[in-house]
Amino acid sequence: MVSTLNIANLTGTDATFSVYVRVAGAVASSANTLDKNVTLAANSVFSATQGLTLGAADVLTVSTATADALSFQLFGSEIS
Repeated sequence: MVSTLNIANLTGTDATFSVYVRVAGAVASSANTLDKNVTLAANSVFSATQGLTLGAADVLTVSTATADALSFQLFGSEIS
């Protein structure tokens, strides 16, 4: 169970990011986009609490075109 995703912009300029939920490791695409090209203001934090349930082979991917600008933290718990 994924509870919270935090993304911090560590730079003095805006940066964009996208988030994908890739069921069974599928390729990131518009079909599995959670957030697409979200602009994160300079020196700010994006936080989303969503309660996503992922399978063992599912992957949550965060991408950005701005190298070293963003830091990502994902919080949740494993239920077995």
